[in-house]
Order: sequence, then C-alpha cells, then structure tokens
Amino acid sequence: MRNFQGKKNNRLFLYSWPVLFILFIVLLLFVYGVFTLFGKMRETAKNKEIAQVRLANLENRKKKLERDIEELSNDKGKERIFREDYGLARPGEGVIVIVDEKNSDIVEIDAEKKGFWGLIRAFFGF
Repeated sequence: MRNFQGKKNNRLFLYSWPVLFILFIVLLLFVYGVFTLFGKMRETAKNKEIAQVRLANLENRKKKLERDIEELSNDKGKERIFREDYGLARPGEGVIVIVDEKNSDIVEIDAEKKGFWGLIRAFFGF
C-alpha cells in the first residue's frame, strides 16, 4: 500500500502547477530554438544562391580575360583592343568624336536663364 501511495505522491508532484509551468517554459524555449534555426537555414540558402551567382559571374569574367590575354598575343588583337578601348589611331589617321550638342546646350541655357527653380520646373514639364 505504501508503494501505491508513493506513486500517487510522485504523480501529484509531477502534475502540480509549478512543475507544469516549468515544463511549459522549457517547451517554449525549444520551439523558439527551432524557429530561429529555420530562419538561419533560410538566410543560409539565400547566401548560397548569392555566392553561386557571384561565382558564375567571376567564371565568366575569367573566361573573358583569358580570351583577351590570348587575343593580345598577336598584333591584330592588340590593335583592335587599343582602338576600341582607348580610341587610338594609326599615324596619319584621325579620330572623330561625335557629341550630341542639342540636348546638353538646351539644359545649360535653360538653367542659366531660369535658375534653380526654372530647372526644376523644366524637369517636371511645368
């Protein structure tokens, strides 16, 4: 009979409000840990995708640079690169630079005539 009463006392202790409250707090801590873990997993997945895109861009850039290096090994490739990138010309050749003056002059003239507020009105079409 004592054994039965001892088990009953243990059950009463385990089902008491303070013990249940403590168990509930522990459960909440575990749930909070799981949700933060899911958040970190999502963030890690996003960072992985960003890193993969960067890696692909860097690999494409590496291929382009290798092609440029290969192209610079001969004279025709050097000449093409210098002409396209730096605007250089052979001796006796001229370089023509085309500037669209219509748009740049209008904005400068309007700004000089009307001032700051006139420029703002012209920008918004008033």
